[in-house]
Amino acid sequence: MDLGVQLFGLLAGTELPAEEVFGRVRAMGYTHAEPCLALEDLGGFEKVIWPADSFDAYMEKIAAAGLAVESVHIFGKTLHAHAGTLCALAEKRGIRAYVVKVPEKADDLLLQETAMSWMTLADALREAGAELLIHNEAADIAARAKGKTLCEHMLDLCQGRVGLQVDVGWVMQGGEDPFAFLQCNRDRVRSVHFKDFDGAGNPAVVGEGVLALGDCFAFARAHGLPQIIDQDSFAGDPFEELRIIRQRFSDLAGLSLSVNSW
Repeated sequence: MDLGVQLFGLLAGTELPAEEVFGRVRAMGYTHAEPCLALEDLGGFEKVIWPADSFDAYMEKIAAAGLAVESVHIFGKTLHAHAGTLCALAEKRGIRAYVVKVPEKADDLLLQETAMSWMTLADALREAGAELLIHNEAADIAARAKGKTLCEHMLDLCQGRVGLQVDVGWVMQGGEDPFAFLQCNRDRVRSVHFKDFDGAGNPAVVGEGVLALGDCFAFARAHGLPQIIDQDSFAGDPFEELRIIRQRFSDLAGLSLSVNSW
């Protein structure tokens, strides 16, 4: 089965060279990786959020390991100003989606300006065969605007031109039921991130916490959505935890899972 890994937490959790990380991920049976790209100087995050001038070299190493890249998280204050760079990269590398996060400061003016910027970028990306997605955090699920989560409000402001990458772990931590959230937004969901937490809110290996993993997996599989493991931190050996998770997802894929009321 196809299963990806978000590279931020993995690269932060190991001292191994990037090319060895990619090789070990592929050897475990993962098929794609999701990297992070800094379009402007972030200062000190170069190991896990790659600068634009070195990003393509990393992409070469990912490809050499046999991993595909379907989506990329992007960071910067004026993202629409980098539309040309992102379109060229999408066309060269076959990237299908770029992923952004809701601003931490949720005042109405900033949200409106951000939505306009995102729509401008999304329109440009569409010409290159790519789309723009919002990745939710716990904070923008817990926060409310216009009677909805802040994340959903941002999607509404973007008038259907921006999609959604649901992080089911953060949905749970934000106080919402992940499966219900997926169902409610099924027409806007383009991919699913998996992380997990125990009953006290501490990070857990995916499938060993309180996340209703089977339901979320079944939803993603039924809708043909890319599935990506997004462990921000690891209690032990990152590669052993990823091996366990990969086997767990393989076991789920072998079961006859069905979920009602799509």
